[in-house]
Amino acid sequence: MSNILITSAGRRVSLVKLFKSALQSNKTSGKVIAIDMSKSAPALYVADNFRIVCSVHDKNYLGAIKKICCDFDIKLIVPTIDTELVLLSQHKEYFQEIGAKVLVSGFETNIIFSDKFKTANFFLQNKIPCPRIYSKSDALSLASNEFPLIIKPILGSAGNGVFKVKNKNELIFYLENYKDIIIQEFIDGEEFTIDAYFDFKGNVRCAVPRRRLEVRSGEVSKSVTSANQMIIDYSYKVLNLIKDGLGCITLQCFLKNDGDLCFIEINPRFGGGFPLSAAAGANFPEWIIRELNDLALDNNLQEIWEDKLAMLRYDAEIFLDNFPEN
Repeated sequence: MSNILITSAGRRVSLVKLFKSALQSNKTSGKVIAIDMSKSAPALYVADNFRIVCSVHDKNYLGAIKKICCDFDIKLIVPTIDTELVLLSQHKEYFQEIGAKVLVSGFETNIIFSDKFKTANFFLQNKIPCPRIYSKSDALSLASNEFPLIIKPILGSAGNGVFKVKNKNELIFYLENYKDIIIQEFIDGEEFTIDAYFDFKGNVRCAVPRRRLEVRSGEVSKSVTSANQMIIDYSYKVLNLIKDGLGCITLQCFLKNDGDLCFIEINPRFGGGFPLSAAAGANFPEWIIRELNDLALDNNLQEIWEDKLAMLRYDAEIFLDNFPEN
């Protein structure tokens, strides 16, 4: 039995459904259990079972997850949000003791990519094109024609706290009102997210670029797959620098107006727009379930997904009878 635990399930309805379908298609007698700190998280109610847990910042969080793993005989834990990644990557052995594998890249990888400065240094040290970083004094000395800039929280995620700064007055405002930020060059061009799959041996097996057509609340709402070979090849160059990758890792880059690439971020988890890559044929949950059950993967995973498949998202509803007030 290959029971799966999806943590911080939130709105990841499609991801829960993909893992349920993967278990069924592989004829595996497993269930998908979802957890979240909010009882109103929609993904809880499409899972086979669910539990409400404390915040990831609570000292009892790891113990709560371990108990759920024991209660449901969990074989694989799938984290979904940035704030969990460092913690869970640091405690893989804690869960291996009860036979649960954590689908997360190594601790050092998560330390680097959870921090915008460390991510930028990773790109610079490996000569990967990335936006220029400005100190506060350098940014304040820029001429008006050198704006706009981008300001981000150093430890931010999901697009929260990201601002486009159009002039010096706005820059002064943000510097006075926000702490722990990074100031970067604004990059103009087409934005891409690349969904990459690292197998259980740490090998990069597939990279699917998807062009972001529209973003809402930090998550892509309209997107299309793109078999741009330059993006694929450069993504492999970046990904092969990661020595402890596991499962899904997403890269973000811009194809600039001059035709060059500029990488801006790496997130060692499933991206919010991953369902598009799965629908195109790069069904990572299927591959994960196969590997979890010691089944071989095809040799040509990079070649099996569909180019120019579009995803156009819309709102849907889940209705619950007798919803508890407390």
